[in-house]
Amino acid sequence: MFLFEQKRLEQELEHAALRDSMTGLLNRRQFYAITDQSNLNKLPAQQQFSLLLVDTDHFKNINDLFGHLKGDEVLIALSRTLEACSRQDDLVFRWGGEEFIVIMKQNERRFEEHAQEIREAVEQLQLETV
Repeated sequence: MFLFEQKRLEQELEHAALRDSMTGLLNRRQFYAITDQSNLNKLPAQQQFSLLLVDTDHFKNINDLFGHLKGDEVLIALSRTLEACSRQDDLVFRWGGEEFIVIMKQNERRFEEHAQEIREAVEQLQLETV
């Protein structure tokens, strides 16, 4: 029983080191580890990929008007939306605060289309204010 518990704790520690605690997305540390020159084989496509930076406009207003708990709900909902818009080989990171990065396997033309699809999905995101 002790070995099972130790293994579970090790897995929890590894998850905590690689993931953002609030959103569950990959964290900035993991972004740097994956994009390090010596680890490029971990990227979705070894030869070609695109990077999308998502910055939530006016996020401070959400926290100021509705409180930090509602702000956290918004970040979590945004995270789930980014994950839902992502494909199997895409990687979604919480960069920090209200910023996110998506690494996508695709050519430039498809990237623009997919980035627009993500923007439209985020635009449709609505949360109750109460």
